[in-house]
Amino acid sequence: MTTIFEDNKQDKNQPGFKDLMQFPAVVDFRIIIDALEEDGLNKLKAEMNKLTNGQCMEVKGEPRVSSNGKYVSYTLPARVGSAELLKSVYKAVGALPFVKHIL
Repeated sequence: MTTIFEDNKQDKNQPGFKDLMQFPAVVDFRIIIDALEEDGLNKLKAEMNKLTNGQCMEVKGEPRVSSNGKYVSYTLPARVGSAELLKSVYKAVGALPFVKHIL
């Protein structure tokens, strides 16, 4: 399966991922975590700061709790300096055991 990060494009006239964004850029990461995770937001922010060299900003807007109360989503803006760093953030944060999804 091809992801947005891969530039394996069929049409040479179509821009690749690295052509679609200018870096450095502030990206609003929408992250859904397990609502029962103790201190989940602080753990999430610590990981984001580690990955982005302290470039994670404060939560944007209000957190949203799912209708069944099992999950909570946050919008965490962070400055990323390259396409490679952006890919690393998605991969590392998505692999955290309490993270259900990252957009």
